[in-house]
Amino acid sequence: MTPRRTVQPPLVLGLCGFSGAGKTTLIERIVPGLRRSGLRVAVVKHDAHGLDIDKPGKDSDRLFQAGADVLVHDRRQGLLRFRAAGLSLRGALARLGGTYDLVLVEGHKRSPGAKLWLLGPGETAPPPGVSGVLGVLPRTSHRPALARRLILELLARPR
Repeated sequence: MTPRRTVQPPLVLGLCGFSGAGKTTLIERIVPGLRRSGLRVAVVKHDAHGLDIDKPGKDSDRLFQAGADVLVHDRRQGLLRFRAAGLSLRGALARLGGTYDLVLVEGHKRSPGAKLWLLGPGETAPPPGVSGVLGVLPRTSHRPALARRLILELLARPR
């Protein structure tokens, strides 16, 4: 099912979970299929613990290799790809304009907006205070297929 191409803002969807929950791995696995479906996909990566940009094997490089355009959001540095210091996440997303069909935001669990929550070891639900969770992806599920299905359903809805 290929989403219809219309002039509408991109779907912005958070992929959230604690460190080690599998966010980068999930994005690596779903982006190639989404791109084969004809979607233009960007990933905004949260820099919570410091990030090595484009170094082989690091998250940003892994996401680039999967086919996503990766944009790093950091409160101190702004959106590094745009080299625009001081952008908020909202400002960074606004700079993307109509360039993408889908923007996956890795991290930013406390930000408003739609999210999929990836459960980590021992977790049974997202933590209290996390809003906008449209789906929970258990560690034991076939996450890529489930995430892709949810994303395609969301893309098919008018925004």
